[in-house]
Amino acid sequence: MVIPMKRMFICTLGFDPKFQIRSLIRNNFKDNVKVIVVATPVDAKARNALEDLKKFINEYLTNSSIETIEVRPLDVIDSIIRLCNIFKRKVNEDTIVNISGGMRLLIFETFLAVILSGIKCKVEVELENFMGVAEIPIEVLKVRVDVVTCKILKCLRERRMTTGEIQVITGIPRSTLYRRLKELVNEGIIKKIEEEGIAFYKLTGSGKILYEIKCSNYDEEKYLA
Repeated sequence: MVIPMKRMFICTLGFDPKFQIRSLIRNNFKDNVKVIVVATPVDAKARNALEDLKKFINEYLTNSSIETIEVRPLDVIDSIIRLCNIFKRKVNEDTIVNISGGMRLLIFETFLAVILSGIKCKVEVELENFMGVAEIPIEVLKVRVDVVTCKILKCLRERRMTTGEIQVITGIPRSTLYRRLKELVNEGIIKKIEEEGIAFYKLTGSGKILYEIKCSNYDEEKYLA
């Protein structure tokens, strides 16, 4: 019998668990969930918030567990290193990180640890007025940018294209192009769309950011120097 891998939910926590509970519900966490809570050394308010979150998990999520990681935000370096090591050791690819609650410094340290640990996850923040949720495109920070990548992104900045169209415009060898397109799809930089048996590629939001920051002033001679 194959035991399913637990979904992971990492969150920062302050004095109220409402953002964390809303995120668990919004992302359809129901069963087989591992919850990791990053918090400051608990005082009465924080302890109450943690107990409320535990109560929700115990009542509404089956086969699930919660682990608390206490950090001291003023020990910035130690906190980031500790969180990095924990994330690399425990986190799988089906992970959502919610950084809507807790101290600003704690949120920053958790976010930086997520980036530096290299884990694959979705990072989200809910607005304080409950008017929306933003997903932070951290994949942009992890992508290798080279001449091939810039050529592809430059092609797709205006419209979607097929592999053949990209190859004609860029002159990238077919095997290299196929390999890099697959990598960029996995990295969340481009999206593959199939219509009537034809595969098209288009930039994602992260791809647009990466193009503007790294490739909009693309100079092939500079990259090849």
